[in-house]
Amino acid sequence: MGPAAEGLSQIVGQHPDVGPRRALHLEIDLVQGHNAALVDLFDRSHARKVLAEFARLAEPARPAAEQLAEPLSEREKEILRLMAQGANNRQIASQLFLAEGTVKNYVSTILDKLSVQDRTQAALRARELGLL
Repeated sequence: MGPAAEGLSQIVGQHPDVGPRRALHLEIDLVQGHNAALVDLFDRSHARKVLAEFARLAEPARPAAEQLAEPLSEREKEILRLMAQGANNRQIASQLFLAEGTVKNYVSTILDKLSVQDRTQAALRARELGLL
């Protein structure tokens, strides 16, 4: 199920008049591009907002290189993946056969390139950019 269908499930699931079977039909309609079912369910302004959000969610992600002023090197991407998995500097250093100070420098560079303040924000931003 794509992001648009997941979003629809969440929104429709909160609507008091929609059961699981109706929600499934609405998801199918959305995937097939039929929007009339949504307009029937919600008032027009709400339906427009819902459809706009689904269109935004369904947009293909731009390549990360287009979104970063300076792209991450392969080593930085490797360290970022380990950071996102929760590894600390010592664990990353051990796994990649690097000095802990070197990992610390890489982490600082990654945070700068992603324009974030900490590891959690880095992981979220990387997911947003399609790096993870």
